[in-house]
Amino acid sequence: MRSLIKQIGVDTRYLLIGFPVAIVGFCLLVAGFAAGVGTAIIWIGLPILSGTLLIARGVADIERHWLPDVLGRPLARPRYT
Repeated sequence: MRSLIKQIGVDTRYLLIGFPVAIVGFCLLVAGFAAGVGTAIIWIGLPILSGTLLIARGVADIERHWLPDVLGRPLARPRYT
């Protein structure tokens, strides 16, 4: 019973912290993608799109940092090639 209560606390903390981060990340990624695609015709969009990919990678790293507590096991960082 004690471990169930502890897991509920860990899950609640993950959701309360992760939800605002996910919303901010989503807004940044949608705005970056739209700006990048919209200005790609004049070549300004390509650096914007690459920056958007770096932001997505950072948001994924933040989420991946919190997951071992929730899952109870470590996660390997994927190789982006």
